[in-house]
Amino acid sequence: MEVSNPGAGSESSKGRMMADGSRTLSEADLRFVSLYHHDGRFVRREGAFAFCRRDADGGRTVLHMESAADISRAANPGHAHWDWAVANGMNELLVSVREAEQVDTGIALSDLRFALRSV
Repeated sequence: MEVSNPGAGSESSKGRMMADGSRTLSEADLRFVSLYHHDGRFVRREGAFAFCRRDADGGRTVLHMESAADISRAANPGHAHWDWAVANGMNELLVSVREAEQVDTGIALSDLRFALRSV
């Protein structure tokens, strides 16, 4: 997943096209909604998703994040990082759907911790 700086460069407001057909999202576009980690199959839209662990202190740790042209086809048990994320406590799927109504009360990128898998 690529996050762009909304004030930089000459990217259009729709973002740059990625290899999977999704577009980059600016940090301002990213407001996540929390779902049960198996509920990605219901989100048949373009956007960003994160495999996430809800921690005992109420915080969230992102285990994997990316954008997808169709979240339902990407955020599922067949994903390359799924087993690793489950083994590391994944219990939430965060989704930010492109072109959805602006969610001011959603989970901001700055509210998240990261523990990404090294490749």
